[in-house]
Amino acid sequence: MTKKIFILAALVNLFALSSFNGQSQTLTDAIRLMQSEQFDNAKKAFKTVITKEPRNGDAYFYFGQCYLYSFIVDSLSYTLDEVADSAYFYYKKGTESDQLNPLNFTGLGKIELLKKNAVDAKTHFDKAISLLPSKTNKNSEISKAKQALTYAKIAEAYAQVTPSQMKESYAFLQLAQAYAIPDPAIYIITGDIYLEDGDATNAILNYKKAQELLPNSPLAKIKIGNIYVRGRNLKAAIPYFEEAQAIDPNFAPVYREMGELYIKSGSNEKAKENFSKFLELSNKNIAARIKYIYALFLCKDYNNVLVQVNEVFATDNSSIILNRLAGYSYFETAKYEDAKKSMDIFFNKTKSDRIISSDYAYYGRIQSKLGSDSLAVESFYKAIAKDTTNYDLLTETANLLTKQKRNNEAIVLFNKKINDGKASAIDYYYLSKIYNNLYLQLASIKDYSKIDSLVKRGTEFLIKADTLCGSFLAEQSTSMQGLQRRAQIKAALDPDFKSGLAKPFYEKVLEKAQSDSVKYTKELMESYDYFAWYNYTTTQNYVQSKMYYNRILAIDPKNVKAKKALVELPKLKGL
Repeated sequence: MTKKIFILAALVNLFALSSFNGQSQTLTDAIRLMQSEQFDNAKKAFKTVITKEPRNGDAYFYFGQCYLYSFIVDSLSYTLDEVADSAYFYYKKGTESDQLNPLNFTGLGKIELLKKNAVDAKTHFDKAISLLPSKTNKNSEISKAKQALTYAKIAEAYAQVTPSQMKESYAFLQLAQAYAIPDPAIYIITGDIYLEDGDATNAILNYKKAQELLPNSPLAKIKIGNIYVRGRNLKAAIPYFEEAQAIDPNFAPVYREMGELYIKSGSNEKAKENFSKFLELSNKNIAARIKYIYALFLCKDYNNVLVQVNEVFATDNSSIILNRLAGYSYFETAKYEDAKKSMDIFFNKTKSDRIISSDYAYYGRIQSKLGSDSLAVESFYKAIAKDTTNYDLLTETANLLTKQKRNNEAIVLFNKKINDGKASAIDYYYLSKIYNNLYLQLASIKDYSKIDSLVKRGTEFLIKADTLCGSFLAEQSTSMQGLQRRAQIKAALDPDFKSGLAKPFYEKVLEKAQSDSVKYTKELMESYDYFAWYNYTTTQNYVQSKMYYNRILAIDPKNVKAKKALVELPKLKGL
């Protein structure tokens, strides 16, 4: 389901009010509170309407919509299952209190689709249709506007929840359009369906028609803006959001949309400005406050996140999600003990199905910083199990495993990235480093009875390390760490300097190191050391050998190895 289609779905029904006669102002107010994302106040208003008008089926329908919409706006605090159950309750009550109102049956059908109960969904949709005027139901007094909206809501449900059934969605949409009702809600839903089907052009055309019919609503402008955001054309989206603000400067959600756009574009200060305005216009209700704090986190304003969280906790510590954001932010500000306390509270209060991959990932990072690498690995494995598509997490876990010398496990994770075509250049470097370390471990073994097998296995490790480092350099050809690593590997493959395998690679290291001799002092000395030995053992160019050792001493006059080499070099001519 496309989030941006679903996110404003509840608001579409505000347009429908203009099509119905006899709606109370109180219901309109309740919907406007929902529209402004003041969900606690909206729910109170809906309950007031229902108390006064217990047979008002539309009130139950919009109340159910309110729950679904609150999930989309604040999916950090709620689960779809939770809001779906509440929405189902009010849709069901609506069918009992106003048995001839088809809208609540469309709501029940949508909930069943969300629960993947297609047969039950069709039963509810068929019931809604059976209430409309027909040859067998001539006494129905349902207006044409509501008939059209009923078909449109069924079409919308199929498009949003089961986009694979677009044929079904279009069939119901045609039934809705056949009434030729100039209802903005129908055009909005039509635009949503086209957008879900990947037809942005027709989506925009329908949103513009809705705007023409209801020029004092910012909704259509926002939806057009979101199309451009979805297409990553953020610059083109801004004018539509600004026009929405001009239509209704007090419409809170448009500032949230603008804030999210600026976060995507990296304009964090503008993002925070818009989210601050969103919070102000939302009367600082808890849902808006959480969105604001989450925006601060995305803007990497971690200290302000903690200020805001602690302000909320001073009067109300019931929001579980804020413990998550506090834990994340304490970690980012290097307050690891506080981070662990916040995450422990979060885990203790949260159901297992509400825990997401990043919760375990952050907990693993916290544990590692506190010196518990083994526990951290366990947390990282849990994070991977929660989200197998987070390939960056594979790298992070593999590097921690490498630190613990659990090389075989690390190799498995890196190979998964490579086999899945998700490996970055640095992954090849890290894996190359592992194989090089495995070679060094074998080289340190002094069991001469197994020398042949050890050499063979060590050579295999070096060849793998060399190939992987080559893959890294193919993408990062000027990387000093890559150049140096490959030179070292080549040197290990040619320990007697006979073939000079490492020579061209140390030449590249030396060339780069000479560009900044202060930054690359160690690399210079390593290169000089290689060429000193290469000239001594392979070319017998003792003058060159002495020159390189003297260069080492020029950098480090106390270098024991260079001093000793100059003393012990044969007293040959020219030396």
